[in-house]
Amino acid sequence: MRRLIASTAVNVILQIAGAVVPALFMIITFPVMRAGLSAGSFATFAFLFTAISLMSVLDVGLGRSVTYFAARHLQQGQRQEAIRSLWAAILIGLMMSAAVGAIAFIADEVFLAGRTANAGINVQTIVRLLWFLPIFICGSLLRGFLEAEQRFLAVNGIQLIYGAAIAFAPLLALHFTTNIGVYSIILGLIRSMLVIAYLLLIRKTQQGMMFPDRSIKFEVGEVLRYARWLFVSNLIGVAIIYADRISVAANFSSETIAAYVVPMDLVMRGQVLIGALSTVLFPMFVRMADRKSSNIVAGAISGQYVIFGALLLLATLVSTLTPIALERWMGRAFSIDATLVTRIAVLGLVPVGCASLAMTVLHAQGRTAQPAALHMIEFTLYSAALWWTARTGDVRFIIASWLGRLCFDMAGTQYLLLRRNVRALKIWTLQQVLFVGTLGIYFLLVLEGYGSSIVWVGAFGAVGIAMVVGGLRLMPRSPLTSASA
Repeated sequence: MRRLIASTAVNVILQIAGAVVPALFMIITFPVMRAGLSAGSFATFAFLFTAISLMSVLDVGLGRSVTYFAARHLQQGQRQEAIRSLWAAILIGLMMSAAVGAIAFIADEVFLAGRTANAGINVQTIVRLLWFLPIFICGSLLRGFLEAEQRFLAVNGIQLIYGAAIAFAPLLALHFTTNIGVYSIILGLIRSMLVIAYLLLIRKTQQGMMFPDRSIKFEVGEVLRYARWLFVSNLIGVAIIYADRISVAANFSSETIAAYVVPMDLVMRGQVLIGALSTVLFPMFVRMADRKSSNIVAGAISGQYVIFGALLLLATLVSTLTPIALERWMGRAFSIDATLVTRIAVLGLVPVGCASLAMTVLHAQGRTAQPAALHMIEFTLYSAALWWTARTGDVRFIIASWLGRLCFDMAGTQYLLLRRNVRALKIWTLQQVLFVGTLGIYFLLVLEGYGSSIVWVGAFGAVGIAMVVGGLRLMPRSPLTSASA
């Protein structure tokens, strides 16, 4: 058990390092680019990095399908079947993404030449990045296969190099041109180098990588059956995640756009901790689900308390440092506009973490249709809320809608996980009163200007620590214990 916990912790740390270090590089890049570009060009640049974050995960469920099938086949020693699963996912991904890339190319050349949106954002530059969508998706699928092989050290070593290139290549280009249109091409070419590196890494252990056989047709069907509702859920999820950015871009000034998009994008990269934990635990949950272990639900409940408490404690500590950090990073004017957004964005990691754990268990159980239906309902309600809040002209209502959407997602995924057990539903009710109530009080106090005092840190820090301790007491019934048996 101890070895399993230790290996899980090491893999999570490696996953975090592979994403956090590149994000730290961006802290250096953004102030320089802001000083060297116009307001509209910098807003476009910020949206480019938002688009990169989006396209890196826009594999419509195929990445998780690759990890699922490859891990299962590799565990049984069926290497050729694992390769077939990867090729099947690549084939599906290329067909879908090539169509989107072709549409983007036509739109770029025919309809969008020289066009700008609100606040001088260059639409053509952002759309041009879609030319490289097949490359981005292939990279995600290849990484999914490497994660199934548990090769986290090599994967994240390559990711560190890629992150440094993404961060510093624009700085180099800035010395030669301030034309924002060239940056999408540069970023797409760097992603292409990442895909080549992944291919070479897989070739070291999978000599048949470049030679799929005819039986790939059967694997295509299996992958599609597993991924079809993930496809729907992820597409809706992408629209949900970036709907607030689009609303802000369409209705506010370039200064407000930058003050909203930049901290929101950087803070939400903090999901790397959540994503790393999900990536490492997913194969373990799959094995538990196959054994129909009842401990998987108890482990999820205890894990949610630990995640909620730990991330609440993190949000409380970050909140106290936010004004000073933003002022030193981007200047006083930017700090005034972005402090509220940053504080609430960090708080948003709390419901995101709880929802992610529940969603991972649902996917491991093969229950992909129900989360997709939840996301459909969520998207409808969230779109209506954003339409109304955008008309108020107050960005605080936008971010309130965003946080409310995350709480709905957290409560909904937890309900789907526990609804088959009457006793568990009672736990769910108490859990939502505690979780949503805590988030609501925190949000209202931040709106009133609190967030830096010793009393603030003491109160919410104590709540966070209490939840972590309570969750750890339930941890002997967690997936780690069950998997070690």
